[in-house]
Amino acid sequence: MNRLTFIGSIQLNSPSTGGGVQTKNQHFLRYILSKNVDCRVFDTWKKKSVLSLIMSLIYIVRTKRSEPIILSISTRGAYYIAKILNLTHLKRRIFYWVAGGDLAIDLKNVSLKNRRVYDVFTKVVVQCNYLKRDLEELSITNCAMVPNFKPVIFKPTIDKAIFEKIRFVYFSRVLIQKGIEEIIQAFKSLGNKNICLDIYGTLVPPYDEGYFKDFYYLNINYKGFLDVSVEDGYKQLSEYDVLLFPTYFKGEGFPGTLLDAFIAGVPVIASDFHANGEVLVDGYNGLLIPPKDAVALSTAMNRLISDIDLRKKLRKNAILTAREYDVEMILDEAFARLKIFED
Repeated sequence: MNRLTFIGSIQLNSPSTGGGVQTKNQHFLRYILSKNVDCRVFDTWKKKSVLSLIMSLIYIVRTKRSEPIILSISTRGAYYIAKILNLTHLKRRIFYWVAGGDLAIDLKNVSLKNRRVYDVFTKVVVQCNYLKRDLEELSITNCAMVPNFKPVIFKPTIDKAIFEKIRFVYFSRVLIQKGIEEIIQAFKSLGNKNICLDIYGTLVPPYDEGYFKDFYYLNINYKGFLDVSVEDGYKQLSEYDVLLFPTYFKGEGFPGTLLDAFIAGVPVIASDFHANGEVLVDGYNGLLIPPKDAVALSTAMNRLISDIDLRKKLRKNAILTAREYDVEMILDEAFARLKIFED
């Protein structure tokens, strides 16, 4: 039986309300356990983080050199572990699965000497081609790209019923840099009573539930948390016509919300920002717009409001795209290519 250690912010035994990192790590861990692997787990979620990191570091020091370790934690935590391993000259088979998209941004103002601490990792695994390119330009040469993944557990009907009211949805953390204000401005400019928007996700200040009550007249409503770790969550998401994701959040990696939308058969209007353009093909499975552009967003929305045939085409292709990112297919290939169980 293969042995492996998994260190990450997982939020074990509960739906992942923390964000995309916890969602990805939960899928990752389920995949590992499904392969009959003897897996030791250190969950660094919230209050457990400091204790778990200390315990995991002790385990890393004591473990066999050949045993693979998956490290999927914050950039700061990974950096400190790399520093300690460099100082102690320990060699371990650690695959650092980078969370989000801000590692290259964080390293731009770091000296080459401090950047080279990442050489201690067997591989630095990123979710997007742009992240791999940016890190390699910063002399992080042990990079590999493995895209985001989801279990494709839901099969939506291709021919969705068409209703007069177009239902838009937002499904991610609710914060300014995700384009919330641009969405509100787009709804104001359209002034169309036959459209509505439901917002799902963890509220980040200044947003709270009361904030969106001021926009009831625009048919904008905050709906709380949508759990797509179960099939009923995808069924609920599939009832929407279009997902809006005009993010310009600097830490955006490969957004899991895009894959969730595609699994549910929901086409996306997204900003052409970071990795969005690597998975979303304009006019094929969604529409791309410039970031921070409420006018472009409202134009794209109006295009889909008025063009039923285009909505049908995007929906069909979104469903096809989802299959390309199934967790089994992505991680089977990644584990073989990275030779995780081969010393």
